Amino acid sequence: MFPKFITELLGDFKVDGGKFHIAGMSNGSLSAFLIASLYPRYFQSLTGFPGLLNDATAAKLKALAGDGAARLFNQFDEASHGCHAPN
Repeated sequence: MFPKFITELLGDFKVDGGKFHIAGMSNGSLSAFLIASLYPRYFQSLTGFPGLLNDATAAKLKALAGDGAARLFNQFDEASHGCHAPN
């Protein structure tokens, strides 16, 4: 399923460098890692966001607050700029 789906996306959209950024949250992270490991030629980066912060302390949560969280989510924005729908 995935090689065909990926090649269709590459045919339908202009993807910078012909490689995608893949990301997932929680169990989606596991899927992203699996897909990227099976088809590495199609991906230039992989980001996994945990669904659970083990031993969440005030210091750990503070590290994600404000600018820290913005930096994480800006990766999605930056990655999406490499994919453009055809004109």
